[in-house]
Amino acid sequence: MRLASDRTAWTFACLVLAACGDPPEGAESSAPAVPAAPTRVVLVTLDTLSADRLGCYGGKDVATPRLDALAAAGTRFERAAVPMPQTAPSHASLLTGRYPLSHGLTDNWHSLAPEVDTLAELLLRRGVETACFYNVFQFNEANLIQGFRKQVRDSSDEARDVVPKLLAWLDELPAEKPAFAWAHLFIAHTPFVPPEPYKSRYVKHDFAGAADFSVRTRLDLLRGAGLPPNYAEEFLGLYDAEVAFLDQRVGELLDGLEARGGLARTLLLFMADHGESRARETLGLHAFVATQETLRVPFLVAGPRVARGRVVEELVENVDVMPTLLEAFGHDPVALLGELQDGRSLWPLLAADAVAIGEGGAEPRVAFGSLPCAPGSDAAPAAPELLTAWQGRFKLVVTRKEGDEQVALYDADADPQQRTDLAANHPEVVRALRRRIDDWLADTRARSATAGPLSRAGQQMLQQLGYGDR
Repeated sequence: MRLASDRTAWTFACLVLAACGDPPEGAESSAPAVPAAPTRVVLVTLDTLSADRLGCYGGKDVATPRLDALAAAGTRFERAAVPMPQTAPSHASLLTGRYPLSHGLTDNWHSLAPEVDTLAELLLRRGVETACFYNVFQFNEANLIQGFRKQVRDSSDEARDVVPKLLAWLDELPAEKPAFAWAHLFIAHTPFVPPEPYKSRYVKHDFAGAADFSVRTRLDLLRGAGLPPNYAEEFLGLYDAEVAFLDQRVGELLDGLEARGGLARTLLLFMADHGESRARETLGLHAFVATQETLRVPFLVAGPRVARGRVVEELVENVDVMPTLLEAFGHDPVALLGELQDGRSLWPLLAADAVAIGEGGAEPRVAFGSLPCAPGSDAAPAAPELLTAWQGRFKLVVTRKEGDEQVALYDADADPQQRTDLAANHPEVVRALRRRIDDWLADTRARSATAGPLSRAGQQMLQQLGYGDR
């Protein structure tokens, strides 16, 4: 299903007039209705969650009943992309509506420039109460919590306090007060510590060595003698156990919200910051891998006026979340973000009475991606060694190293691990997507911010998570 996607002006006009109930003068009765501004919005980001592990995305190995039920109750985006397979850069894009090469935070080892506006800052200035709740990952050190009036960090691997404290915060607010909460669940990420019964249910192999699944250890093993027997099998079992446990945490949030009015009052968005590489040769090394396993993510939306049971095939990106939520609160994202906006509002795809159209019209969207890299400056822009452009069936991968460039083309649907290069068969596609990458690089670099240093505490957190030294 493909839906009309260029009606921002109409959407905003209707939002402004929603309280009056009167359509713009001269408007046709067939014009699409749009959601009235919700009282509350909850954005939930799910660390390292691959789309193919969820039942609603065709997964068969892991039980994810709560996320699957949420998909049935709302809209599921089949093709949702993130621009970088690493936590801090991807979240910065989601919270600023800008690609990493624009907002400047291009790896976990730096912090977002204070002058880059976040969604929370823009909403707070316009009377929306804001709060964030997260565990393990120190988003405060990466400067990603600016604009959140209340900030709660839970240090536990199981995210014990994230949901209860978010619900308690909602309870404290006046019912009519507009509110935006961001919750992050850092669960399906090493070090794996799934509780029972999930561990016994999914871990079926006996790896005899030390249970060290850190990034540094996996890199050393893969660069050396390779993975020991049953290492990959235990890693994948532990990962699936964590995904199943994550679904339980999602259920706790959904149950708590249901007791407080449910989807009739609250707009819910669930999205992963990136996926995980499950291929044996790159096991768990998501930050080093720009395949569909890591750059295509689950994205579910449910709540007031959102279509129920809809599956959207149109390509979307995480930079679309910021303009979508600005519009949800009744603000014009184009007016607020101007030329800094990389995303687009998704309300024309979400609205329950959006009008379906054919496949004609504008050229299909391209989702751009890159691997983490050292942040740039005015004198030396950030220079990723690997860049991607995903459009329709095809995905172009451009690799640059020491002045040499290689290109490869893959079938994004049939070959998510990117093993069969189709470039020789489709030279015209390669040329077109290569030009799009050049244009995108020029555009993002022309308005790039400069990332700041990461504090010593932030560096220690990354080392504890097994990333080693920068």
